[in-house]
Amino acid sequence: MLLSLAGGFVLKTYAQTKNYTYQALFLHKFTEHVNWPVSAAYGKKFRIGILGDKYVYRLMNNYLSQKKIAGVNTEVIHFTNVLQIRPCHVLFISESSNLNLKIVFARLRDIHCLIVSEKQDLFTKPKLFPVLAAQSCINLKVVNNRLRFDLNKPNIRARGLSLDSDQAKPALQTLAKYDSLKKAIPKKIARTQSNILRIINRSKALDDSLNLLQQNLRRMLAQENNYLKDIKKAKTEIKSLEKEEEEKLDSIATLQTKIQALMMEINRKNNELNSEKDSINALKYQINRLSEEVREDADVKKLLLVVKSLEDELKQRGGNVEELRDKLQNIRSANKELKNADLRYTTIQERLKRVKADKLAAEEEKKRLRADKERLSAEQKAQVARHRFNIIIASLVSLLLLILLLVFILSNRRRKNMIRKLNAVNIQLTQSKGQIEQQNEALQRNIVELQKKKELEAANRKLEEANKKLDQLQKYKDKLTNMIVHDLKNPLGAVLVNSKMEATNYNINPKIKKRLQDIHQASTRIKVYIEDMLAIQTYANSELPLQLAAHQMFAGIQNAVNILRSAIREKSIVIENNIPTEYYAKYDSKYIGRVYENLLSNAIKYTDPGGKIMFSAEMLPADDQSPLGYIHFAIADSGQGIPEDKFKQIFEPFMQLEAREFANTSSTGIGLTFCKMAVESHRSKIKVVSQVGVGTTFMFDLPRTELQEKSTASGAAKQAHSIEADKEATAMVLSQEERQTLKPFVQALDKVEFYEVTTLLSILKPLDQEKNSNLVQWKTAVEESIDNFNEVEYQKLKGLVV
Repeated sequence: MLLSLAGGFVLKTYAQTKNYTYQALFLHKFTEHVNWPVSAAYGKKFRIGILGDKYVYRLMNNYLSQKKIAGVNTEVIHFTNVLQIRPCHVLFISESSNLNLKIVFARLRDIHCLIVSEKQDLFTKPKLFPVLAAQSCINLKVVNNRLRFDLNKPNIRARGLSLDSDQAKPALQTLAKYDSLKKAIPKKIARTQSNILRIINRSKALDDSLNLLQQNLRRMLAQENNYLKDIKKAKTEIKSLEKEEEEKLDSIATLQTKIQALMMEINRKNNELNSEKDSINALKYQINRLSEEVREDADVKKLLLVVKSLEDELKQRGGNVEELRDKLQNIRSANKELKNADLRYTTIQERLKRVKADKLAAEEEKKRLRADKERLSAEQKAQVARHRFNIIIASLVSLLLLILLLVFILSNRRRKNMIRKLNAVNIQLTQSKGQIEQQNEALQRNIVELQKKKELEAANRKLEEANKKLDQLQKYKDKLTNMIVHDLKNPLGAVLVNSKMEATNYNINPKIKKRLQDIHQASTRIKVYIEDMLAIQTYANSELPLQLAAHQMFAGIQNAVNILRSAIREKSIVIENNIPTEYYAKYDSKYIGRVYENLLSNAIKYTDPGGKIMFSAEMLPADDQSPLGYIHFAIADSGQGIPEDKFKQIFEPFMQLEAREFANTSSTGIGLTFCKMAVESHRSKIKVVSQVGVGTTFMFDLPRTELQEKSTASGAAKQAHSIEADKEATAMVLSQEERQTLKPFVQALDKVEFYEVTTLLSILKPLDQEKNSNLVQWKTAVEESIDNFNEVEYQKLKGLVV
């Protein structure tokens, strides 16, 4: 079955924008009308998986992460590869996804997941995308630039999900709001934008004039800064020139000192030259004398030769040689002195050369000193000339600085006058701007007030029409309810009588007997619902007619527990009745008994398997209306809890909470309404205390009384205060032989998962032939736990065998 739904989802040009915020909005609204089973609890948050690129994930995460679905926070997960795929409540597959869908759906097999896709003509042409068409529950598509969606109910049911009866209307109504908003918003935006443009243009004109004034000010300040820099630069140059002049004067004094030192050195050199001249003259005299001696020495050499020849003759002739040797020795010593005189002569000549060289060097140094003196005098003259020039330049610069200072003073005065004028203009502009802003704000307020007035008028008209329709619907609902209730009474009475008669037959199968008892109890609850509906309809504006009597509260609670024992056993809930048996209260058992049943039924529905429900009571002080005091009754569960802002809503007829719908728990919505009506008819008030995730407690007060006659109706006064829903199963006792018989069956059951119902029942099938009542009772209890998906009871029954 393929249902095509078209909502008024008019967006800009959807095919152009591809804004996935709208898909996120659709998911948020549509999932409110989808019911998940209790087992679909994948973490503490409502999990939405995204198959697509980062753009898709970012837009959808920005919207959905801020929202709550079914009363719980939302978690958006981006799956980028198939290994990341894990259980989630909703899987959105965008067009940009390129993952292998066969592997994706294989990993999500047996997972209660709502598959949402976006493929054009997916369900009309399934052969193009066979894998996706076989799994998709909702397909989004674009028709005439409008977002539409196709709903595939068979795929939704195949996923173990269910829809509310009129699931499309709320989503489409939410989407349709965008059409009206889209048409109304452009006009408001255009008016606002035109006002903003006018203000912006005026602001720009004001800013331009201010900018021109600021530019002139900056230019004048820059000129002023340049003048100051020139003055500082001139002062610096004057200081440097004065410093150079002082350094040059110091150098001239130093040169004069050096010249005087050089003159003294020249005089000393002249004296040395004069002394050298005297020594040279003495040396010349010695040289002349030595030259004469040398000439004499030449004669001596000749004499030596003669002496030698004479000596030779003497030897030949035998003359006196010793005398001749003495003479020769004297001649040799004279010869040595002659050589020494020759060396002294050479030394004197060298010294004479050095003296001449020193004299030449002294003359050169004298010439150089004279040239330096002339150069220094010329430089001194040049320094004096430059100093005069610098003084003239400094005078001119000082004059120029005075002129600039006068110009600066005059321009500063003009600038101050200009600034005063600018400030005055700026004040005027600020005042005019403030007036414009005030006028604009007043205009905006008028526009908003007019819009609100129009909207209020339209809302009032719609409200009047809605009230008329509501009155008509209320009358129609009352008639329909009355007709349905009266039509249900007769067949329901037949079901009650027949189920009770058949359940008392001892010859039928225990399993069938148990189911007949469940049918009788369920029919009894339906009868209670019908009576509640009639009471709410009949006594909506008045009090219930009461027949007050003394009743034991413990017995009344035990009666409600016995009626709902099947539901308690199905969820393995522990019931604790902590009300003392001596507590008696004055009330109408017909109505307060139904209050006990309704509150207990409500607690069972919203308590997790294996949870606890506790009844308690305490005494309260007496007053004029109840001289014996009051009994404060309370029933507490360990269920999901109720938000504080929903406390008043839960007592309204036919109202249910989203958080409880999310847990796949259905309710008529009239139980608590009847409880409130019945308790208030007894001059009391029903109160609720709850904390989300911890549990809920309902409480009310009843007037205490003393028992006049012993009640025979309650044989439960001596019962234990703690009753567990699995009492029958755990009380079962198996013999050793019976456990040995059942042990192979338990071993076979351990190898099979609990959700494989068909396989589990086929394993238990051979026990149908057993005649042992304990074995038949054990088999029946195991089959009931499998049928009810009560894994706690299932494990306990297996534990009796092992």
